[in-house]
Amino acid sequence: MNKQNFEQTLQQSIEDYRQLRQPSRDLWPAIERGLETPPSRTNGAKWSIAACICLSACLALWLARPEPTTLPLVQHLEHNHQQQVQMLLANYADQPVVVNSWQSQLEEMEQACRLISQALLNDPDNVMLIKMLNDVHQQQLQLIEKSHAPQWQQI
Repeated sequence: MNKQNFEQTLQQSIEDYRQLRQPSRDLWPAIERGLETPPSRTNGAKWSIAACICLSACLALWLARPEPTTLPLVQHLEHNHQQQVQMLLANYADQPVVVNSWQSQLEEMEQACRLISQALLNDPDNVMLIKMLNDVHQQQLQLIEKSHAPQWQQI
């Protein structure tokens, strides 16, 4: 291939390339229109605002949720126990006392109930403390029954 032939081939290739790269229509008017009107981002902004509101609402609900606690259960146990004690004492009011120190023992058990209740304030979901409180309540009821039971019912 000689130099003149090479230059002709090169020029022909450049012309072919230019024609190949030319768009079939004029693109500049469309480009200018695209630059004049900014792309619409209102839908994206609306979705962003909606997402922020939902996230804020979820966060507020999560922070405002009540803490699970067993204090109403403990209060319910205490209330039922006090009713049972009053009912037993009313039933045994006219019967003689068999054990003389039953009131001091009852007071010691009341002190134990108060201590367990205070511990439940610090750890309201502690099942062992709730069971201990229930056991002390049962022991109090048994003490009242045994201290007022007639001699012939005791074993």
